[in-house]
Amino acid sequence: MIPLRSIPVLLGALLLIVGCDTNGSNDGPETVTGPAATVEGSPIQSWVRLDADDRPTAIGITIDEGAYEALSDTSDTHSKHDDAVVVELALPDAAPAPYDHAMLDWNPEGHPPPGIYTVPHFDVHFFFVTEETRENISGGPATTFPDQQYVPDGYAPDSVNTPDMGMHYVNLQAPEFNGQPFTHTFIYGAYRGEISFIEPMVTTEVLDGSPNLTAPVPQPEVYQQSGFYPTQYRIVHDEAAGEYRVTLANLTRREAS
Repeated sequence: MIPLRSIPVLLGALLLIVGCDTNGSNDGPETVTGPAATVEGSPIQSWVRLDADDRPTAIGITIDEGAYEALSDTSDTHSKHDDAVVVELALPDAAPAPYDHAMLDWNPEGHPPPGIYTVPHFDVHFFFVTEETRENISGGPATTFPDQQYVPDGYAPDSVNTPDMGMHYVNLQAPEFNGQPFTHTFIYGAYRGEISFIEPMVTTEVLDGSPNLTAPVPQPEVYQQSGFYPTQYRIVHDEAAGEYRVTLANLTRREAS
């Protein structure tokens, strides 16, 4: 989870708008993309999907097959990407609250806790705090925690602030904490008592198997910030499009309480 190297966002990417008529009105689903980052010349990009009434229904990132292969292929011991890599992603203006920006982490040797997440995998962070706030997060023991009502049942904190991220809450009811191998999971993050990000994680073993999976997102009792929160996350390899997609799906409006 500790960023060792960042890949800058390539600015100036055009917005991709699908499903609009010539008068500019939206009569169907619309996907709006953010600025693209590139890895070895291949794009990684954020996006938001809107319905016909311009309500957000999903938010996610797309990883081009070329970028995925450049990051995950560590067969060459001299590979540029056999160490952890962080790809920072701006979100499109259509991104709803509470989302501010996203970050893709490639972890070729995994990360703590040992024996659980120490396999090659990707973390996909969707941050609620600004980049400036995140970049000022230093490592060390966490001393302030959000009220438990803002965290789903069964989740427990690691009680350590990871630099540039914050504290991670793991799902102790997930298969990887109950005798099964880690494949994919959903993390909550916090900083200074505030829920600060949500994070699907997925192994390369799953991604290499051309997945098309949907899993539930555990929900807290109440929410600190009003906004649109997923009830599902999806991980898909679209072979026809030559891309992988990690999606926060079925966004549902929640009010702060």
